[in-house]
Amino acid sequence: MSLPMFGMATGVTGTATVRWVTDKGMWGEGTTTPSGARTFAWTIPTVRLVPGLNVVTVLVTDGTNRTVGRSLHVQVAMTTADPAAAPRLSLVAPSTYSFLWPTETLTLRGTTASSVGVSRVSWRVSNGTSGTATGTTIWMMNPIRLTSGFNTITLTARDTQGRETEQVVTVFRY
Repeated sequence: MSLPMFGMATGVTGTATVRWVTDKGMWGEGTTTPSGARTFAWTIPTVRLVPGLNVVTVLVTDGTNRTVGRSLHVQVAMTTADPAAAPRLSLVAPSTYSFLWPTETLTLRGTTASSVGVSRVSWRVSNGTSGTATGTTIWMMNPIRLTSGFNTITLTARDTQGRETEQVVTVFRY
């Protein structure tokens, strides 16, 4: 699930930038547009959310590196199993969706389930690399190459009827 966000920043000196981060390790940037003296409108087209409680913090920084942040709690309801629902996708190892990683490669493992069967589990990284996992119900990725800094890995499970589920893993390689 995703959520668009927008707002106003006042008392800005110079140019404003806006970024967001969640307690689940997802992050991104938005756009700002001048809308008056020392005032900027900001827009974040998509904030990715997961089932359960998500704490989203929006940070606005002005030209003097002064940053102001506000947090919003968003509850995403979990749904019960539905035979027409998209497949379920779970990460088994590492067991968290956001973490620090010291080496340049990472192997992910997990499970999927679907009432009609899973046809493919694939991944793509914010650095442009992508691939397909070995296995479907129990799957493993070949080592994924990470760049220094933040890497966003999107895992996608596709069932035999074409429905898809995505999970996002954020890794900071140091």
